[in-house]
Amino acid sequence: MEKSLTIFNCVLKTVSMFIYCMGIAPIVWAAYSDEFATRRKVYLVSITVFIISTIICAVARNIWLLFVMRVVQACGSSAVLSIGAGIISDIYVSTERGHAYGLFYLAYWFGPFLGPMCGGYLTEYLGWRWMFWFLAIYGGIIFLIIIFFLPETFRTVSSPIGTSSTTRFNPIAPLKLLRHPNVILVIIYTSILSCIIHIQYISVPRNFSQRYNLLSSTIGLLFVAPAVGCAFGSLLGGKYSDLFCVKRKLKMVALAIQK
Repeated sequence: MEKSLTIFNCVLKTVSMFIYCMGIAPIVWAAYSDEFATRRKVYLVSITVFIISTIICAVARNIWLLFVMRVVQACGSSAVLSIGAGIISDIYVSTERGHAYGLFYLAYWFGPFLGPMCGGYLTEYLGWRWMFWFLAIYGGIIFLIIIFFLPETFRTVSSPIGTSSTTRFNPIAPLKLLRHPNVILVIIYTSILSCIIHIQYISVPRNFSQRYNLLSSTIGLLFVAPAVGCAFGSLLGGKYSDLFCVKRKLKMVALAIQK
């Protein structure tokens, strides 16, 4: 990609904007999902946006079209971060969500490391455009799976008469959660962790290819160890979260009985 479009710094900007939009867009998707009581429709719309923008990326002939479409692609793919977590909350009780979230975020943390490995082989043998063709095909498969196998999971809640007619869609409504210190602490921790991961994701391929003259496929293998670590930590953390929830509820029940 770098050689084909000639400007490495612009390629870095596309990655940076992609990550930035991946962090901002889920706020809007989540607000829309809660306001209009749907998870499934948001998934279908967002994946459609992802597929179309990915196809345009695959046929892009200049860096600026690629840049714009990468932004749109990020907005489309980011819905899974908030809506996926919402679906788990819909179908699992609180004492079982930890394990489910562990599996969910296993894919989220595994992806940035698995992607360079698969992308390395695709780039080496088929060219960088095939990374986007592969993602478009993959997105199409996911779209069909949602159409045929994913029901609507949003829990409808009864509200006072007239409430729904007076409420307005507020895309930044989730930002109200920033009033809670525990939420801010989790955000700071996750931000630092995500920053470290994406620094590796961007810097390792370029530095190792220039200094050691490694092939794209070989560079991709450098991400295997971090991927295994993230997978293990995600599953272990999910299990521990469930155990903590169960113990806390038992403790609350015991205190209630004593009173």
